[in-house]
Amino acid sequence: MKKNYWKMNKQKIGNIAFDIILCFICIGFIIGFINFSLKGEPLNIWGIKPMVILSGSMEPEIDLNSLVVTYKTENIKKGDIIMFQTRTKDYVVHRYYDDNDDGSIITKGDSNEIADYDPVDKNQVFGKVIIRMNFMAPYITFFKNLIH
Repeated sequence: MKKNYWKMNKQKIGNIAFDIILCFICIGFIIGFINFSLKGEPLNIWGIKPMVILSGSMEPEIDLNSLVVTYKTENIKKGDIIMFQTRTKDYVVHRYYDDNDDGSIITKGDSNEIADYDPVDKNQVFGKVIIRMNFMAPYITFFKNLIH
């Protein structure tokens, strides 16, 4: 009888711990979204940056209004999805498509027919996408519609 009771309690404790961790993650993303909205700069915690995707250029891999998490690393290669800042100070999440002879990177959105016009210098790259959360897109869309 005690073994079954312990198993049930262990499962409940695990579920509660998971819920708490999920709440902290959601709070972090909300703070990151607010920070980006107010300052125009993504939240940066130990090289980890959450971002809301504002276009459909990476569909179907990353949906419009979904969340991604990027991690600052210099270890990027062709095929990785990266976040970088353009010369006009916009933040973009696109795929590392090819290299130029001068060492710059050619990027391309998955749903775009041609590669991006401006090459990206390595110092413009914030990192690569390590987590994508397409399941958050309907919720973010809902909240964005409430705000506007």
